[in-house]
Amino acid sequence: MAPSAQHLEDIKLLNSIREAICDRHFAYDNRAHGGVVNMRTIQRIEEILDMPWRQGQEKLRREMQAS
Repeated sequence: MAPSAQHLEDIKLLNSIREAICDRHFAYDNRAHGGVVNMRTIQRIEEILDMPWRQGQEKLRREMQAS
């Protein structure tokens, strides 16, 4: 049975996240500033997953979930 289109898309996303983490490790190996490297890695992963930070959105979601 062939993998579904969603499965293939998930693999592509996972590979992109792995690449972002490998880039982070490479930056550490080259003595880049850890805080900057971490910020860029998180931003890259948010971009890959189409999950940018939107002020207040997560807080509101959790408040609504709790009620």
